[in-house]
Amino acid sequence: MRLGLLLIVFILALASHGPAVAQPFVGKCVSPNEPFTIRGGNFGPQPPSQVILLGERRVRLRVLGWSNSRIRLLLPRRPRGLDETSYPIQVTFGTAGAQTIGRITLCPAAPRGERVTRRAGRDEVAAPNRSPEYVVSVPPSQAGNAQNALQQAGATLLRTRPLPSIGRVLLIVQLPPSLPLASAAQILQGAAPAARIDVHRIYGLAEGPRQFAAALVGDDPARRCTLRRSVRVGLIDGPVDRAHPALAGVPLVQASFLNRGQRPVSAAHGTGIAALIGGRADAGPFAGFASGASLYAANAFYASRGRSQANLEGVAASLDWLTGQGVRLVNMSFAGAPNAALADVISATAGQGVVMVASSGNDGQRTPAFPAAAPEVIAVTAVDARARLYNRANTGPHIEFAAPGVDVFAAESRRGGYVSGTSYASAIVTGLAARLQAQGAGSNAIRRSLQRGARDLGPAGRDDRFGWGLISSGGC
Repeated sequence: MRLGLLLIVFILALASHGPAVAQPFVGKCVSPNEPFTIRGGNFGPQPPSQVILLGERRVRLRVLGWSNSRIRLLLPRRPRGLDETSYPIQVTFGTAGAQTIGRITLCPAAPRGERVTRRAGRDEVAAPNRSPEYVVSVPPSQAGNAQNALQQAGATLLRTRPLPSIGRVLLIVQLPPSLPLASAAQILQGAAPAARIDVHRIYGLAEGPRQFAAALVGDDPARRCTLRRSVRVGLIDGPVDRAHPALAGVPLVQASFLNRGQRPVSAAHGTGIAALIGGRADAGPFAGFASGASLYAANAFYASRGRSQANLEGVAASLDWLTGQGVRLVNMSFAGAPNAALADVISATAGQGVVMVASSGNDGQRTPAFPAAAPEVIAVTAVDARARLYNRANTGPHIEFAAPGVDVFAAESRRGGYVSGTSYASAIVTGLAARLQAQGAGSNAIRRSLQRGARDLGPAGRDDRFGWGLISSGGC
């Protein structure tokens, strides 16, 4: 009897340590030093004693992490003699014996002697091999074709990001040195005509150095306006300090779109932008231009090497979330290089009836910056108290309106200060657009109304410095 009981205990112990067969690894090929995860097994509480890639030459995989339902692995080197076909992975837990838990496909090897020809720049997200990441924006119906075509050309799929609210999927890929961006775009044109690919860019907050605003646009500083009905206004920025007096009692929903390891920036910029848009009407100098709005704040900015930045993936995920939350007016106080993938995401977002307002940027250049330069976006520049152009503002044919953005007194994480930058001008225009939206105006009507009320600055008519001119509130 005792012997039988011991045998049962031994069998149960083996079962608890031996994993159930996991789902085969699918979704991308695997390259050396590129982490990947196998899910769907019952791996038990103890780490495996070894994991082997089975082939003509066996290679031991490095275990980066494990749980009862998944194991995260890394292939330390490319096995000799193995081609780009599928190979089983065998795992051993203690004395339970080896079991196959899935299969992986090796990515095509780069031609002999081929090296990374370009490292990621300061405003680009780096892939595992330090080359730039690339982003494909594609409708879900064509995502599989786009992925397969790029992988067959040697690209590595790093991750995917569904954007269900705007009908897109992002494929973040690493291109081999033998496949330049133009060639990848050509491949996609045949396999997935609606796909758009570009470098995974990083965008910086459009705030300038520290250096008035209601009276300049036609509001009574002593009597601030409140929306006729509440509307949802979104902002893509850093975190917002909901404890700031300007935002006390203001409906505010926040969500973070930072990846693991990305450290949030301070709440100063996001709080200032949020208060300029929806700060309480009785908050004195912190009162917003759309008091009564419900704010939806997407935190996409993280700190890196002393600066605040967001990548394209975080911006796209933010737009998708805001659209899904029923937000139809979004402020984007940041600027960066033009980008085909981001242009597609913006177009898809506009297709859902979302009005987007963006700052022109503070590089003092004529080169259009994104997202302001996208045709669907209202591009805003900044002027001072005498309606003179901010000396660091970008210019160009895409500029539509000017608003106060020099020495503006704004909320800054529990306090206030004088700030300058096209960021703050953009927030003011967003607040005035929210007033029009609260009156029932749609996206086209908002643009027309803002244009009719603008005070011409500079040369007659629209120009590259002030657009249609200084924005006007038209009163409450």
